[in-house]
Amino acid sequence: MTIEDINNAEKIFGKDVSTLKGRSTQKKPIPVIDESIEIPKEIIDNNQKNTLYMDIMFINQQAMLTAVDKVIKYRSLIPFG
Repeated sequence: MTIEDINNAEKIFGKDVSTLKGRSTQKKPIPVIDESIEIPKEIIDNNQKNTLYMDIMFINQQAMLTAVDKVIKYRSLIPFG
């Protein structure tokens, strides 16, 4: 067995998996920021009967968020992604 054989084996099979797992580290995740707000009681009381139906659809491989309100019959389509 020669050094050239070892180099060829590393090119074919790649580096040792256990060595890669031991030396690599996990990236630190992005912290979650709580951006919730307090909704005034008047808005909640005035809008309790509203029902919003939402769905995701794709047009030409572009994701779209569609929503329809049952009470005021408002329809919206928002591209995202």
